[in-house]
Amino acid sequence: MALKTYLLAPNFTFEPDGPIRIGRIIANPFHPTKPIHIPSEKPLTATHTDFENSFSREKNSSTHASIWTQFLQTTSLNVGAGISADALTRYTMDSMETIRLKEDPTDKEASELIKDPAIQAAINAGITGTAPVFMITGIKIAKGFRLHAQIAKTRNANVDVSTVITEEIGVGTRLGTSRVTSTEESSRSGSDIIFAYQLHIITRKGWWNRKKVSADIYAPSAAFLNKDSDGAREEEVEVGGATQEELAAVVEENEDDSLKILTARDGEEDCVCIAFREL
Repeated sequence: MALKTYLLAPNFTFEPDGPIRIGRIIANPFHPTKPIHIPSEKPLTATHTDFENSFSREKNSSTHASIWTQFLQTTSLNVGAGISADALTRYTMDSMETIRLKEDPTDKEASELIKDPAIQAAINAGITGTAPVFMITGIKIAKGFRLHAQIAKTRNANVDVSTVITEEIGVGTRLGTSRVTSTEESSRSGSDIIFAYQLHIITRKGWWNRKKVSADIYAPSAAFLNKDSDGAREEEVEVGGATQEELAAVVEENEDDSLKILTARDGEEDCVCIAFREL
């Protein structure tokens, strides 16, 4: 089942009669529970049901930082630290009920909608007075919903030390540490829940002709199973020639207490000292 235009619900605790409902207008596509306009009549909808559904998402990310320094004119130090995370989330359900508008909103209908004062205020809140608003036009209701998530995080650190004995001879050594932590979570919902929602974006066409309004399907890269996010692995972020402050920031961000960074002064030069605690 394609979900390339559906965004996952903020969490899987919203029931079908909750705040995420078809026809409601929201200002932020990622905050579907905060409508700025609620239709006075229930919209006409169509329903489709699939059984024994299963979806999975895999995500990999990694960050590396390195620092090079030289002290006492002969010794060089290269310190590297890396953090990588692999996450696999699997969603299964007994059935998936898709409810959507019987007909997509037309440009003419959108033009009438934006006459509402609350919608008009949201549109005028943009820098150029043309901020878009979004209509919820589809929801996916999961029955017998089950969630299984696994996350594995790896922290690596290494040190290369080299010393020049003569111009032709040098010696070096390499030290490294590694630590892996993993978590696993499983749950089953006792009631039907909103799994995902679809939006149409309503906007004025161009700042020079603010009378023309359009309503089109909203398909961001963040949509579930979109080609940009479907099982895709995030590109590795490489930081070369970082300072000790940047390396310390990486350590602090990942709450890693196995590596300590100190500075000492040798005459007029600062030396960087890296201390590793045994894992």
